[in-house]
Amino acid sequence: MSATNPENYRDVVTFKPVPVQIVKDKSAIRLIFNPKYWTMLIVLRQRPMTVRDLEKAYREAAENDAGIDPKSDKTIYRYLKVLEKAGLIIPAGQRLVIGKAVTEKLFSRTADFFLLVEDPPKYWETRKGKTIAKRIGNLLSHMFDGQAPSQKAILEILTHFDQAREEGLERLVESGDRKTLEMISTGSIVSLRKIIQYVGIFAALLEKPELLKELQKLTK
Repeated sequence: MSATNPENYRDVVTFKPVPVQIVKDKSAIRLIFNPKYWTMLIVLRQRPMTVRDLEKAYREAAENDAGIDPKSDKTIYRYLKVLEKAGLIIPAGQRLVIGKAVTEKLFSRTADFFLLVEDPPKYWETRKGKTIAKRIGNLLSHMFDGQAPSQKAILEILTHFDQAREEGLERLVESGDRKTLEMISTGSIVSLRKIIQYVGIFAALLEKPELLKELQKLTK
């Protein structure tokens, strides 16, 4: 596939982003929630770009966001390589300058939308997960004026909840149209995290409504 510019170059695009990419890698998630890298990903939602394109678009984004500073082309390239290593950006073709033996590499997001799953697999089997589960059980006993549920019971319901949340989010992604996906994948970093957090909670309860009954049993 290719895109033609009527001025003095022609973009030959050889990669098309997948509609949705589920991101579970912790280092990739940290990059997405880092404003300087998130800005790169937001800018690249427009189309594949060269480093010079990105430098200009990044500067324009910085003018509208007090928390972002313009970056040099060298810094932009460094950001690209970091995002490429994380599997969020990929080389997507070449820009051919008409009448000259000059080409520039184009870069693209690997996906139109990124859906984040922040908890690692089998999190509740880790020492940290078990410690947090114990604290959750103690807090529940204080909230509902009863005995703290067993750690085993808490771990089971938390594991089931995380599974249901992930399954619900994946189902939403698979069945959602572009407008739906935009609502759960774009916006500021803070709003993105909040949306995924609460949509995940509601998705889990809709996916497995029996979870609510299990929780109610623990608090009696």
